[in-house]
Amino acid sequence: MKTPQFIVDLTFGSFVKGLFEFGYEQGRNLDIIRRTEVFRDHVPSIEEMVALLKPDIIAAPATLEAVAARKATSTIPIVCAALADAVHLGLIASEARPGET
Repeated sequence: MKTPQFIVDLTFGSFVKGLFEFGYEQGRNLDIIRRTEVFRDHVPSIEEMVALLKPDIIAAPATLEAVAARKATSTIPIVCAALADAVHLGLIASEARPGET
């Protein structure tokens, strides 16, 4: 099951707006790269993106993408706007103390 595009757009837009409110600016101290913008012939997997770009942080729009990101890396922080059952899925240690990613 894939996250509906309108949810991705909504969460992504809100995330970017929040970054701008905290002083981040595209091209100055922030580079936002969407997976669909990297390759023209296919949407790369999160594993491909991590290997290719080595990002400082991964922003996942929803639980499915966060799970895929966690499988791709255990060292890069993952931020997710719409996350469900993160403890059970092994994404965080606990709600009170999420842990490393």
